[in-house]
Amino acid sequence: MTNSRVRSWLGRGLYLGLITASAGTGTNVFAQGALEEVVVSATRRAESIQDVPISVAAVSGDTIQDLGIMDMEQLSLLIPNFEINSASILPNLYIRGLGSGATHSIEQSVGRFVDDVYIGRAAINLHGFMDLAGVEVLRGPQGTLFGRNTTAGLVHVITKEPNYENEARIKVGAGEDGQFLISGMANIPFSETLAGRFAIQHREQDGFIRNNFDGSEWNDADSINGRATFLWTPTDSFEAVLGLDAQRVREKPTLASCNFLGPDNGATAPGLEGLAWIFGAYDELRENCLSQGYLTSYEDDPDDDSEIDSYGVTLTLRWDLGIGELTSISSYRDMTERNGSWGFISDSSAGNVLEIQQPPGRDNTFDQWSQEIRLAGTAFDGKLDWVGGIYLFKENANQLFDVPLF
Repeated sequence: MTNSRVRSWLGRGLYLGLITASAGTGTNVFAQGALEEVVVSATRRAESIQDVPISVAAVSGDTIQDLGIMDMEQLSLLIPNFEINSASILPNLYIRGLGSGATHSIEQSVGRFVDDVYIGRAAINLHGFMDLAGVEVLRGPQGTLFGRNTTAGLVHVITKEPNYENEARIKVGAGEDGQFLISGMANIPFSETLAGRFAIQHREQDGFIRNNFDGSEWNDADSINGRATFLWTPTDSFEAVLGLDAQRVREKPTLASCNFLGPDNGATAPGLEGLAWIFGAYDELRENCLSQGYLTSYEDDPDDDSEIDSYGVTLTLRWDLGIGELTSISSYRDMTERNGSWGFISDSSAGNVLEIQQPPGRDNTFDQWSQEIRLAGTAFDGKLDWVGGIYLFKENANQLFDVPLF
């Protein structure tokens, strides 16, 4: 039976250097030493990365584990043209300089996928990397096969599925600035046709940007992620995979700093700075920036916590019909998120110019469901690869915050 998900990955590497290879397709392969065959799902089927006519960067789960990569931001340091900027605890993804802000009202230019499921909002499932088969980054528009707002490209996180062998692993790590990580995985075969795989990860780290208002440290880490996956293979031609995951994040958001580029005389300032001069707040705005630095800022919002609670359910069914493989992917996700302060560099002892606050009890909510059915196969002795299907998607998103101005 042909599985459209990734089954084999490039081995260990990326310790001391990266070797980039291409085969006339704009494909990047990262390795240490000799190149091995890498199978990816960039075309919604399992193919060698050298045969895929798409610019793809693939990092294996073994590499992610060996290098201690814990989230998407750390992964971006390995992949050219892939960058993450964070607003609060919401990551903004950019590929080749193209991306978009992380708010509920903006569709993302870089698509996010977990196990073939499109993730509609930025906060979901990007905090913890645990027990992964690998991650693929596809550059350029991918609307033909993936759709759903992939103008700049997409990131596909692929988790490991259960197998029929007993396996367990636990990992504990600690470092400076209060770094602490504990994660564990267990693969359990319940019978000859049913197996389960369970993974959990908890991560902590102290903040590193000082808030001059009260001396607190922002940009910390405090998250826990869990996942349970079940595999059922009653016949050689059919398998079902049920995935359950949950995420809990309690962190102080990003605290920004700035460089002031406006003129000394606010009367000649354009844009928002000119509006600030009209309201008599130009000097305070200027002093805010001049008094802050790379590792220090000032924020006096009454609530300095941000939190995320999310969970998801995915059921994947695969049938080998002889003429091709029929795949059904049903998914539901739910998220509640609140950002007490956006750390928007607008506060100072001289006065507050602009604030973005989200009072307690006004949580942002998001839920989505999707259904994909596709049939893929080959014809003419392998000379033609074909795929077709239908896709349904619905989401509801609500975002509330206060913006006291001047």
